[in-house]
Amino acid sequence: MSASPFLSQLTVQNVNELRLLRDDSLVFIIADAELLTDDNFYQIKLQIEYNKNYLFPSRDIYENLAESMFYGGQTIHYQYFGLDTNEMHLYLLSSETNGRRLFWEVRCFEDELDSLMQVTF
Repeated sequence: MSASPFLSQLTVQNVNELRLLRDDSLVFIIADAELLTDDNFYQIKLQIEYNKNYLFPSRDIYENLAESMFYGGQTIHYQYFGLDTNEMHLYLLSSETNGRRLFWEVRCFEDELDSLMQVTF
């Protein structure tokens, strides 16, 4: 939480660490969180990168997101992927905070990210 203070704005359900077997070094902190706003409900899987050399399966997708927006003094890359099997809108986002890349998987009922952006950036 101290590395990413905005997480205190979210209801964090679960936090895990992903570590390399060979040296037990930290690769990612992975948080499952929720955010309820007046306008929307968000389910969030957030991966905070600690090892830039680790090639996780979705890296190419996150590095080639089609859209970008400038919010809260930083650029956020994102892409909309349609409705998931639960009829929630699915977005992938990539941002950088305190020198760390963050990879977001966001699901929401309403097709908008504004409320999430206001709280987190």
